Amino acid sequence: MIRLAGLLTTTLALLAGCGATAPQPAVTTPTPSPSPVVVPAVSDKINTKLLLADPRLVMQRTEELPLAPGTFAILGDEIVIDDYLEDKFAIYRGGKRITAFDEPVPVVDFAIRDGKWYLLDTDSVVTVYTRTARGLKKVREIQLTDPEFGWKALYFEGANLIADYGDKVLAEGPGPILEDPQITQLDHAMHLTDGNTNAIIPVKYDRQEVERIALTDQHAFYKVTDTAATGTKDDPIKEWMLQFALDGQFVHTYAYPIETSPAEHREFVVADGKLYQMWISSKTVKVFLIEPND
Repeated sequence: MIRLAGLLTTTLALLAGCGATAPQPAVTTPTPSPSPVVVPAVSDKINTKLLLADPRLVMQRTEELPLAPGTFAILGDEIVIDDYLEDKFAIYRGGKRITAFDEPVPVVDFAIRDGKWYLLDTDSVVTVYTRTARGLKKVREIQLTDPEFGWKALYFEGANLIADYGDKVLAEGPGPILEDPQITQLDHAMHLTDGNTNAIIPVKYDRQEVERIALTDQHAFYKVTDTAATGTKDDPIKEWMLQFALDGQFVHTYAYPIETSPAEHREFVVADGKLYQMWISSKTVKVFLIEPND
């Protein structure tokens, strides 16, 4: 199934990152800081390492967004990309495509954990597979209730497998689902809380958004967007990533390229405590390792 690469419009699409990651232990109950942690201002320095670039993943179109992948995963030294142009899972290692196999169902999104592949299809079914030399072998199914407007994403937050259609549904796991980040506007800063993190974040402009990109057994990652509301299409904008430990303590800031057409479902992935970005242009798809800049 081919999908448009478009800007992320839901809170999850990105949580993304925590969806298809390497195996992780279950997340312990978060213990937020009793008082807000003050986060340092982010540097504009971008530290990235290019892991792959593959123009075969993109179909350029005149006056329209390119057709391109919308989600990916990191599994050890392998990168898994949902190749919508060929309806295949493409596997890369060392920057080269080493294999590809057919998608067994029309995939909306997918997540991987502990050797199991969870594929959310257009019929509101999550099918669990194991990977073999010939492709994917079916293990079982998880039936979901049809949402009103269609599914947007599938991802793990801790031990919980979450299907997302704008609202989150617990597909499997012990629950509960961690609340979405809440922000309070302050003078040149904002206050972030979500039951895990309690932080004061300095900002430059007057309109902010925060999305939780990943929740692992050790860390929570948040994407911060800071925009000047000038009322024009050329509003100044700044984006960066913040990493916190589960006790609420600040760990790192990350800057990354934003002049791109982000993945429709998952622009970022967190695996083994590292941050990865899939970057799409009209000519190619790139995957970067994003290094801390603090």
